[in-house]
Amino acid sequence: MKSKMCIALAATLLSLNAAAETPTFNYVKVGFTEQDPEYIGVEQSGFEVAGAYDLDKEYYIAGKYISTSDDNLDSVRGTIGVGYKMDLTDDTLMFFQIDYAAIEFDQTNAGTFDESGFQVGLGFRSYVSDSFEVNGVINYLDAGKVDDTFGDFNQTFIQLGGEYYMNDEFSIYADYEYDSDASRYAVGVKYSF
Repeated sequence: MKSKMCIALAATLLSLNAAAETPTFNYVKVGFTEQDPEYIGVEQSGFEVAGAYDLDKEYYIAGKYISTSDDNLDSVRGTIGVGYKMDLTDDTLMFFQIDYAAIEFDQTNAGTFDESGFQVGLGFRSYVSDSFEVNGVINYLDAGKVDDTFGDFNQTFIQLGGEYYMNDEFSIYADYEYDSDASRYAVGVKYSF
């Protein structure tokens, strides 16, 4: 039932009349983030920095750095990669992105997990009005084996977000990311160029 409601909501949002251009991948954004990973049992807060640059009408490069911590554990996730985008309508696009990913956990008195792997994502971005964008992406992240107890670090997560554009360059954004073991939200500012 929930999946049918999500599909209906996405279809409704994608069909709304909006600006006659698709979202740009030329931006830098910075924000506050908080995550609640069930596998460690405590909330962590920190920051994120992300950016992207259009190489041409179809290809772009992108990167993201997320750093969170609590009293006992520091977590870092960084990605850098390339993406392909395709216009679906005048104001909506779909994208596919593949990234190199680096994950690090540093726990007091327990050591460090520092691995690299890959991330792939499929998503959409759409203007639902002249000043508001919605977006979503499904990502799969695989960063190898943490240890014999924890096993492999791989996640499939969904991210949904929205942006309110104050003008052509500046916007305020909010994102929510969820998988079966963790949730994360972020709020911040974005500069588009």
